[in-house]
Amino acid sequence: MRCAARNEKRRPTISRTGSTAAALRLPLVAGELCRRRQRSLPATLSFNQYPRENYMASYVEGALVKDEKVIHVGNISLWSLAGPITLGLLLLPLFGVGLIFWLLAYVRYKTTELAITNRRVIAKFGFIRRKTIELNISKVESIQVDQSILGRIFDFGTLVISGAGNPQAPIPVISNPMSFRRAFIEAQDLAKSGA
Repeated sequence: MRCAARNEKRRPTISRTGSTAAALRLPLVAGELCRRRQRSLPATLSFNQYPRENYMASYVEGALVKDEKVIHVGNISLWSLAGPITLGLLLLPLFGVGLIFWLLAYVRYKTTELAITNRRVIAKFGFIRRKTIELNISKVESIQVDQSILGRIFDFGTLVISGAGNPQAPIPVISNPMSFRRAFIEAQDLAKSGA
């Protein structure tokens, strides 16, 4: 039996459910639409109804284990991207070469993830070539903040986390490093009191 919906063309729509939740409704390919109707499942996918496998999650969200929660999220400083942004601005009139530098700065900013959970510190750098740092909060012995004069003025710096068995794990050019350090110490105290 052929499904009558194969020739249907559906457009994605955004529907609002509840007071603040927005669910994106996605059309399914014709074959999938027929299979879903045969299994009596809804014909559209909603991010609120189905688990996170249906969309691309961040590295931090994908690395969380059971009962682990994100406490603090950090970003790299935009001042660390001042070189590529300025070079892009200067080279923009030269056949749009500056757009490449702006794209590189954007990719670097968006692909760097820093987070503190109730169990560990997670840092991910890179898009194609990935570098990750994941340290258990209970194994961290010290956390150091390294700021230059410009870092103090514009509020960015490098965190150096020293843990048991791992000599040092630097997290470079983080924005507002003192609040990240403070959130880490609070999470470490919570982990010690909970144990």
